[in-house]
Amino acid sequence: MDLALVYAALQRRRYKWFHRRLAAVASPSGVVSFTFDDFPATAADAAARMLEREGLRGTFYLAPGLVDSESPVGAVCSRADLERLHHVGHEIGNHTYSHANCTNASKAVLLDEVNRSQSVLTQFSGTRHFAFPFGAYDEAALMLLGKHFDTLRTVDRGVNSGVIDLNRLRAFPIYESSAPEELEALIQQARDESGWLILYTHDVCESPSSFGCTPARFGSVIAQVKNAGLAVRTVGDVYRSMLTRKSSNER
Repeated sequence: MDLALVYAALQRRRYKWFHRRLAAVASPSGVVSFTFDDFPATAADAAARMLEREGLRGTFYLAPGLVDSESPVGAVCSRADLERLHHVGHEIGNHTYSHANCTNASKAVLLDEVNRSQSVLTQFSGTRHFAFPFGAYDEAALMLLGKHFDTLRTVDRGVNSGVIDLNRLRAFPIYESSAPEELEALIQQARDESGWLILYTHDVCESPSSFGCTPARFGSVIAQVKNAGLAVRTVGDVYRSMLTRKSSNER
C-alpha cells in the first residue's frame, strides 16, 4: 500500500467535507474579473490603462519579492506602478512574497510567504484575495490559506456558477495562444448561467511571452465582454456584493 496516496486521498476527503467555503453567485447577467499575475510592468501600464479608458478596473496579484526585477514575462512592476494602480482604484492581490510553489510546502513556509507579502500590501489598503503562483496547490494549501483570505484563485479552467468554492475559484487565460472560440463559449456560459468568469494573463505587449498577449488581443477580449453585456468588477467587488455564502453541506 502506498501510504502517500492514502494520505492524499484522506486529505482530499477531509477538505471536501470540512474546509470548502461555499457561496452562490448573485449576478443578474453574469460578471467578469480581469486579473494579472506576477505582474509585469506592461500589465501595470498598457493593460491597466486599456481598462481605465473603458471605466473598468482589474485585480493585480503581486509577489513583492519580484518588484523591479526581470522575469520570464518581462520586467516586473515598480513601486511607482503599484502606487499609481492603487491611486486610480485597481485592486492589488497576494501572490506570495517570492512567487512560491504552494504544493507540498510546509505550513511555516506558506505562512511566512503570505505574511511577508501582506506586510507590503497593507501599504496599498491590504488584500484579502490570493492567487496561487504557477496555479499550483494541494488540499493542505487550500485548508491553510482559506483561513487567511476571502478568495483563492486557481488556474483551473471554467466559469464559477451555481454553488462555488471560494477556496478554488476557476479562471481562464488570456494568452496569445488561447482559443478564441473557447473564450467565447465561456463568456456565453457566464451570461446564460449568471456566473462569474475570471480572466487572467501576465504581460501585455507587442511581443508577449507564452504567458501573455498583445494589446490588440487584450482589447478584443474587453470588447467581447462588453458586447455580451457582462458586468466587470474586481475580485474583491464581486466577493463583497455579488456572493451569497452557504453552509458546507448545501449544494
